[in-house]
Amino acid sequence: MPRRLRDRSTMRPRRVWCYARRVGTQYEAQQERARAGLCADCAHARRIESDRAAIFYLCELSAVDPAYRKYPALPVLRCAGYQPKA
Repeated sequence: MPRRLRDRSTMRPRRVWCYARRVGTQYEAQQERARAGLCADCAHARRIESDRAAIFYLCELSAVDPAYRKYPALPVLRCAGYQPKA
């Protein structure tokens, strides 16, 4: 039995990843800093992206000090544990 060929006009376009989309720019870094605040470039923060493309920041200081929230409300404007990434 011959294989059916799909009409290309009715097919959904595939998601195409290109190199330029994956490489961050200075503008994107500024946007991320405005959205996340200090967590965007803190040595103790880990950026987590969910399957649904939601972005969270995990504060690793929360594992050793209960004074820090595990997932702080963004943007973080003041933090006693903030250390810039080296």
